[in-house]
Amino acid sequence: ITAADVRKYVQKEYLEYSRRELEFDVDLNRVDNKALKP
Repeated sequence: ITAADVRKYVQKEYLEYSRRELEFDVDLNRVDNKALKP
């Protein structure tokens, strides 16, 4: 395994992670919007 392999893997993991974070934020926003609506 080379440094390039590690970098590629870390990058992929990070992208997955940030996408999940974004989806989570979107879900929270949806919940907030529902809570705000009377």
